[in-house]
Amino acid sequence: MLGKILHGRYQVFQGLGSGGFGQTYVARDLHRPGYPKCVVKHLQPNTDNPKFLSTAKRLFNSEAEILEHLGRHDQIPQLLAYFEEENDLFLVQELIEGYSLETELLAAPRWNENQVIQLLREVLPILDFIHHHNVIHRDINPSNLIRRQADGKLVLIDFGAVKQIQQLQSPEAQTPKTVIVGTMGFIPREQSLGQPNPSSDIYALGMLAIQALSGLHPSQLESNPQTGDVIWQRHVRVSAEFSEVLGRMVVANFRHRYMCAIDVLDALQNLDRPIRSAPSIRSIQDTVPKRVTNGSDRLLDQASQTCDEQFVRQCEQDLAELVGPIATFIVQKAIKSYPQISRLEFVRIVSAEISDNPQTALKFQQRILSGILQ
Repeated sequence: MLGKILHGRYQVFQGLGSGGFGQTYVARDLHRPGYPKCVVKHLQPNTDNPKFLSTAKRLFNSEAEILEHLGRHDQIPQLLAYFEEENDLFLVQELIEGYSLETELLAAPRWNENQVIQLLREVLPILDFIHHHNVIHRDINPSNLIRRQADGKLVLIDFGAVKQIQQLQSPEAQTPKTVIVGTMGFIPREQSLGQPNPSSDIYALGMLAIQALSGLHPSQLESNPQTGDVIWQRHVRVSAEFSEVLGRMVVANFRHRYMCAIDVLDALQNLDRPIRSAPSIRSIQDTVPKRVTNGSDRLLDQASQTCDEQFVRQCEQDLAELVGPIATFIVQKAIKSYPQISRLEFVRIVSAEISDNPQTALKFQQRILSGILQ
């Protein structure tokens, strides 16, 4: 395969690995300036059965359509092409330059609570996005999260196992079944039975968090023989509040687990609310550049107006440039909780949510309040 030009365009030059589906390679796109690198996944059905090949092609095309939609998220690789050549199937995706979270965990095997909470806050919005597209990843683990070299963001990769939730339904069976996919230690009970749901990804992410806190791979942890719950608390040092959130993420019975990523984000946001001190209106005014504060009467007049859709959208956009996709959750939660709030109070509340990073909060305040007078 090395040196071969696929689809008259993608020149394979390096092997990346192999799996149950076939091989993965790095290729150059000869039709684009600079011949940028990309990832080529070569799916090789290991049978000549016509019925099986027909089904494999149908699922392959459907999976490619899913990846086409998922790639619109900044932290999911884009699908560049999919095609059939010489009876083999190929997916071409954006190559993410960087290193895996697994590498980070090897370098620093025990993270503190704040580091892990930040990790969860970055990955959960990605899960929320894919779940809203009726997709379950089914293999959340450190090797499938890449720290992108360009901007330091985590990117979720390897959607080779995904299926639309509707496709998990088997017409011949009364209960939904699917192929068991995943990494040992990160697979919850229902997924091992072939019946994953969105909370299965939440479980895997929770186990990843426990690995980061404890320095132990999930497969090294014992389980309660009666409940099936993993015994992890003795290996970590976290607050009682965060322990409760993490415990609910990884409870064995999925009915007692968080059912969606937004619920987990909500719980994390509430963790430090009692100890956070929201900036006062005066302190926010003090952060605005002098060219703005010189018109303080106009500022107060404009800032006292009730938030409108355009203002909220601008806040979300500016905050996203500073903190990433979680901005949508923060802004929408604030406006939902306080629908008739003034602009200045809205800035105050959003600033409180990101007050653990004072520089970021300051930049956000300056952007928004400066924009009020433009």
